[in-house]
Amino acid sequence: MGDLTLHDAGGILMAMLLERASETGRSPEDVAKEAMLRGLMWSPAERIAHADRIRAAARSPAEGEPFEDSTILIRRLRDGE
Repeated sequence: MGDLTLHDAGGILMAMLLERASETGRSPEDVAKEAMLRGLMWSPAERIAHADRIRAAARSPAEGEPFEDSTILIRRLRDGE
């Protein structure tokens, strides 16, 4: 297909692409293509629905409340509760 050139992509983006490519044995171009495809596959509404499902699954087993802070669990473990 066509070519895509990103101007002024920034050092952080390139460093992250190079790191991921090195970790997975792929080229930075392949890593970038995969990341862009994943980012474009879902509509904004689908991304929100997926995030809501993840949030609902991350319930604290002790309280039944959304898990936001591990302080309570750490204190219970420390205090033997």
